[in-house]
Amino acid sequence: MKGITVLLTNVAIASLLGCGQINVLLPNLSSQTADEWSAEEHRVAADLFEEEAARLETKMAYLDQRVERFTKKPYLEPKGFRRQGWKRLMGTYRGKIADLREQIAWHQQEAERFNAMPPSDDIEKRKEGKKG
Repeated sequence: MKGITVLLTNVAIASLLGCGQINVLLPNLSSQTADEWSAEEHRVAADLFEEEAARLETKMAYLDQRVERFTKKPYLEPKGFRRQGWKRLMGTYRGKIADLREQIAWHQQEAERFNAMPPSDDIEKRKEGKKG
C-alpha cells in the first residue's frame, strides 16, 4: 500500500513538473523518495495539491453553471450531448479532487510526524535513507 502511495505521489508531482511550479520549490525532488522528504517539502507538496484541487473545483463550478443554463433552456441543446459530456467531465474532476485530498492529507500527516520528531531523529532518518 505504501508503494502505491509513493507511486501516486510521484506521478502527481511529476504532472506538476510540466507546469514548472514544483521544480522551483523542490529542486532535488528527483533524487529523493517520499521517505527522504523533510517536513517543509511535505507542506509545499500539500500546498501544491491544494492549489490543483481548488483549480479543479473552480472548473467544476463553471461546468455546473453551464449544465444549469442548458437545463433551464433545453432548446439551446435539445439532445443533451453537451450536458452529458460536462456531467461526465465533472465526475472525472470529482475523482481527481478526491485523490488530491488524499494526497494532501497524507502530506500533512507526514509533515506533522516530522514536526513531532526530535530534530536528531529527523537527521538520523535522512542519513539512513541516503545510505540505504
